[in-house]
This record gives sequence, C-alpha cells and structure tokens, in this order.
Amino acid sequence: MNWIIILVWALGGILIFIVSWVIYCVLSPTGFDRIRGNLYLFLSPIRKKWRQEAIVIETQNKINEYLLKSGLEGIGLPLAKVELVKPEEVQTLIENNEIILKLAPRRKASQNIVSTVLTYVSKGIIPGVKPYLGEDLTKSIDLTLTELILTRTANVNAVRTFSRKVLLPAFRSDPRLKKLNDTLKRMDTRGWFTRVLLREYAYWTIKMWPTIETEEMITEAKKFLDFLYPIATKEHGEDVELTFQEKLINMSVVLVAKGDKYFEKGVYPYLKAIEINIRNGVETIYAMAIAKNIDIARYIAFCASRRKLVKIVSKQDYTIRYIDKGGVPRTQPAICIVLEPAGDN
Repeated sequence: MNWIIILVWALGGILIFIVSWVIYCVLSPTGFDRIRGNLYLFLSPIRKKWRQEAIVIETQNKINEYLLKSGLEGIGLPLAKVELVKPEEVQTLIENNEIILKLAPRRKASQNIVSTVLTYVSKGIIPGVKPYLGEDLTKSIDLTLTELILTRTANVNAVRTFSRKVLLPAFRSDPRLKKLNDTLKRMDTRGWFTRVLLREYAYWTIKMWPTIETEEMITEAKKFLDFLYPIATKEHGEDVELTFQEKLINMSVVLVAKGDKYFEKGVYPYLKAIEINIRNGVETIYAMAIAKNIDIARYIAFCASRRKLVKIVSKQDYTIRYIDKGGVPRTQPAICIVLEPAGDN
C-alpha cells in the first residue's frame, strides 16, 4: 500500500513539473530556449558540439533577457537569434524582426560570447541613430551595453576577455570613453540609461528632420545626456531641472520622490504639472518612483489617463542598486511609467 502512495506522489510531482515547464515556456519569451540550452549542456559530455550549442543558446537568452528587463524591447528593438554555422557562412542579418548572428565555432568560448554580444549591440540597438550621436558617445553606448549584458551571463572568462581585449584598450586609446562609460553605468544603476536615455535617442528614427544638421544632433544628444545625468543620480531633497525641450527631444520627468507631498495635497499638483508640460509641447513624460512611492506613481498615471491628459505607453517595474551611507550594497524596487499626450487636449 505504501508503494502505491509513493507512486502517486511521484507521478503528481512529475505532472506538476511538466505543467510548470509548459507554463514557463508559454509565458517567458526565452523560456523554451533556456530549457533547450540546459538540455544541450546536460548532454554535452556525449557530444562536443552540444557544448557549443549550449553556449550559443545561453548567450542568445542573456541578450534577449537584458532587452526585456531593461526596457529596450519596448521601443521596437528586435530580439537576437544566434546560430552556429560553418566559418564561410558567418554573417549578421535582420530577418522577421530578429537580428540573426551566424557565428563560426571557436576554440575559446569566451571570445565567441564577446563577439556575439558586441556584434548584436552595434548592429541591433538603435543603429539608425548612432551616426548622429557622435563617435565617442556611440562607442561608449556599445561598450557599456556589452559590458552590462556580459556581466549578466555570469561567464567570468567572457567578462575578463572583453575587459582585457576590448574595454581597456578602448579606454587607453580615448580617455573620454572611460568617463562616459562611468556616467552611463551609474545611470544604469538607477534605471535611467536604457529606459530614458536610449529610449529618447531611439525616437529619433521617426523624428529626424532634414533641416537639422548632423552637428546639431550630436550637440543635442550630448546636451540631453548632461541634462539627464543629474536627475538620475540626484540625492533626496536636491533640486534639478526636470524638463528638456530642444529640436528633437521634448520630454519631462515627474519624480514621485516625496510621499508626504501626495498625502498633504493629493494627486492635483502632479496632474497640474503634467497638464502644464503638455501645454508647453512636451511629447513624452516619464513618471519615476522607488519603493513606497511606486503605488503613488501608478495612481498618478491612472488619474492622468482617466482625465484624458495622457495615454500610458508602458509601465516597467525594475530594481535599482545603490551603496548606503555605511558602504553596504542595497537594492530597491522602482518603476518607470512612460506617458504621452492623449491627443485631444
């Protein structure tokens, strides 16, 4: 009798695992590929090529997971698809809204991972805008994104290879890249690098005017970075400018940083600020909040949408990383809500 109970429990556990696996594959854009990669890795002792396939799939997953978690996927950037092919077939192409990276097997897996991520970043992330950002800012964006994605692969050898063969040589050849890299990474710890800076740059593909010279666009791109950095890194109680309006970028930030302001005056001051911004021609509004103010930001966006001031383009929860006054690494939940004028104001 006991063995029947054990068998029923075992079959129930297997059924729960299968159902969970199916749900994960359906709900997660990278779920099926992650399971497929783990299967290749498990079977790799049998066949050497399966080890290479596992690395390729894992690299593809990390690129796509970064796009999904960083907010980049929400601005129309294609997901990556990585394939292992013969050396003479190596190429990069866009097909069915995917960046397909066809790479030849290499002796060192770490070098293959680095070249895969670097190729995707340079070819797949705002490629049409980069000529108008300036050479130093473009290089810094590519280097920073590659570093951030590689760090998430947890492949120590790949990170070391990138640092030794790509990142440090670039810093030595142009010291400005080191400063820009530090700036972009610090913005990333607060969630502003991909969710705000790159999103605004990406909008340029539909905003570019033939009357604007390339040098003007390069100047505006750097000016916007200089504007955004103090907001992204501001300390509590510090006042900063929250609206940027130039030829290509017209945006504003609603910082929900003081919960007591909401509890004293309600949602009205925030809605009034949004209304004034729209009246002044602002095209995109970012409602940003952390920790206990997240629900307030959600409510502000809901009220603004309900009053037909704005439409909610996207909402993304994420985690910020920081060092507290005692030098201890901490994390906090955060949210970025992208709003645009409703169009009938």
